[in-house]
Amino acid sequence: MTTQEVNPRPGPAPTVCARKQELLVEALKGIQSLKLCGPSDDPDEQTAVTTAYRYLLVQIQKLATPLISEPLAVQLNAIHVDVHDLHSVYEANAELDPLIPDLENIIPSLDQYLSVSDLLERDEDDAIEFKSTARWDLKTLQKNKEIEDAVVKTIAGFLNTDGGTLLIGVDDASKVLGLSNDYAVVKPKDGDGFVNWITTHLIKALGEAAVMRTRARIVEHEGEQICRVDVSKSPRPVEAKVSDGSRKFFVRTNNSTRIVPDTEKQSYIADQWD
Repeated sequence: MTTQEVNPRPGPAPTVCARKQELLVEALKGIQSLKLCGPSDDPDEQTAVTTAYRYLLVQIQKLATPLISEPLAVQLNAIHVDVHDLHSVYEANAELDPLIPDLENIIPSLDQYLSVSDLLERDEDDAIEFKSTARWDLKTLQKNKEIEDAVVKTIAGFLNTDGGTLLIGVDDASKVLGLSNDYAVVKPKDGDGFVNWITTHLIKALGEAAVMRTRARIVEHEGEQICRVDVSKSPRPVEAKVSDGSRKFFVRTNNSTRIVPDTEKQSYIADQWD
């Protein structure tokens, strides 16, 4: 893919995006403030605190789920389900506390979250990439390690820059192709099999901790299934292990993913994380 001038993103109005950020910040602060509520024998007060806590959890789930990993989403849902009285609120606080940093980490990304339709209306840029397939070579009609490496390369680039979204099953011209070719080479031959494969593939290439910053799921669009992978910026540098066994450091630059030369790697890391 050749480098081209990136047009301004037409996505949602900045005021809407900013409001999402404000709502998540407010919900997290609200949850934290409820921790200050001491034990009470007043049934009405107990009910009010419990109701407020459940409401705030719902708000957090609604705003955060599109951008967080599947395990974190499952944890949030489990916490919400278990809250039914004041005692369970205290238990939920203990479970939620370790998750707060991860939830706060996605706040800057809320202004980048777009629907699939919104993404397809835009060109590939520093935060959006389309790939026709993740395994299958449409030219040679067989699996190709280089295509599998290309997925790793894109995800690593997003992790090491400012995050982004990869759509698999969409070509460079934003045409939806679907995942039938990739489904043929995973087990089971469906969306679950594909998500299991790509998760395992990314863990082998990037490590478990890095993959916790990603969320892959199958979505329907125009009668076809595509895979959406949302990626948050990593809190630390991530090296990618590609199919030849070598390790490379990828970053996202405009609408392409590039290798940072060894001579510039430490300077880049210092700029991004130090």
